[in-house]
Amino acid sequence: MMTLVLALMATVAMQAQSLEGKWIAAEETDDANMAYILVFEGNLMRQCGLFETEAEEMGDVTISIVVPAQSFTPSSKTLNFTFDAKEAELDVQDIDFNDELKAAIKDSPEKSEALKKIVQALFREQKEELAENMLLKGPHTIVKLTDEQLVLHNEDGEEYVFSRSQPTE
Repeated sequence: MMTLVLALMATVAMQAQSLEGKWIAAEETDDANMAYILVFEGNLMRQCGLFETEAEEMGDVTISIVVPAQSFTPSSKTLNFTFDAKEAELDVQDIDFNDELKAAIKDSPEKSEALKKIVQALFREQKEELAENMLLKGPHTIVKLTDEQLVLHNEDGEEYVFSRSQPTE
């Protein structure tokens, strides 16, 4: 009986220390609101970023960037985020035009669609730069891992605090 209890306790402790699942960290800067999303499944990890920025000339724009999944060692204390920015997928999720642009396009769905396509093209042209500057890159040390929280430090000492967004199974 005691062996069964110890085995059960070890299993629960291992689950609490698992990276498996989806983790989210939010950050606010002067230029943007960002959410970093990490998804761990088996020995694969995927990184996504959701960024909301205000461009005075156009209004608020929300974009997402996803880089291809990469393998990692689940037992390692370091996660090395490496990716080819050319392979990143960028999508403009939402555009909330400023009042001046809203007034200019309010009576013309064609103008509105054309303007949205221009904004999307502008951000897609900057995809590589955005991926390089707005996603986690390089080695990050796991300094804390619980069932609810993952804390990473990069080589510059910056800290990223993630919360689990879905329970482990």
